[in-house]
Amino acid sequence: MSTAEAWTIQKIIDWTTKHFVSKGISSARLDTELLLARALSCRRLDLYLKFDQPLKNEELSTFKEMVKRRSQKEPVAYILGEKEFYGRGFSVGPGVLVPRPETEHLIDEVLTWVKQGGFTYNELRILDVGSGSGCIGLTLAAELPNARVVLLDSSQVACSFTESNALKLGVSEVVEVINQDFESYAQSTTEQFDIVASNPPYIGTLVKSELQEDVRRYEPEQALFGGSRGDELINRWMPSYIKLLKPLGLLVFEIGSDQGEVAKKILADSKDLDQGRLAADYSGHPRIVRAIRKENL
Repeated sequence: MSTAEAWTIQKIIDWTTKHFVSKGISSARLDTELLLARALSCRRLDLYLKFDQPLKNEELSTFKEMVKRRSQKEPVAYILGEKEFYGRGFSVGPGVLVPRPETEHLIDEVLTWVKQGGFTYNELRILDVGSGSGCIGLTLAAELPNARVVLLDSSQVACSFTESNALKLGVSEVVEVINQDFESYAQSTTEQFDIVASNPPYIGTLVKSELQEDVRRYEPEQALFGGSRGDELINRWMPSYIKLLKPLGLLVFEIGSDQGEVAKKILADSKDLDQGRLAADYSGHPRIVRAIRKENL
């Protein structure tokens, strides 16, 4: 990419898309448009309205640096410093898991349960376990006016992002961010919650080499891997999940697309949970586990 040439928007999109394809980037066109829109401080749609517009030198310089980073497989969300989730922009960066569209189904499950329950009491207590960027807990705080949310993560970096995003979304006054290991928190608190929501680490270390390079190289391992098979951590956390739930409270957590049978067994074996079911993601794979704690244990 030479600065001596007149790089129009269309020309630079075409060149960069081919470059990303040559680097094995499957979302080459989308990534190109997202990065270019940021470099030009415009919307993606605006790129199509001015294909023939040449880039200024400073715009081209900014874009070239972004292309270099993405060519090294750094996640686009880290380069942009932001990822959209449930219609809101969340700040992200190295050390925090990038929110995924699949996790939005977890939000849908919670909102559906709350609506069906017809809750009218003043405060709905929610715990977000392994909060990362805060995308689950902060979204619920924004969607549910009567919610009070505790967001828990063992990573100080993740907690810093959560606090920043709480300010950004205007929900700081109704959330509490706690930097602590989940199991130690469960042992130390007597509080119980109406909803326990979680996107736990559920990828097996045995398949680490099969992950996309941008995930494997850049995203935090402690947020990805849940043991050699991937389900070990979920099984270990189940007693703590249940302990922290009020009777008739909702437990909802994400699983890997190949863990449907494991989740069914967890639900079938639990003497404390009822009304268990799995919700599918956009691809039709099992993705969200939902269950209710029994009233009388």
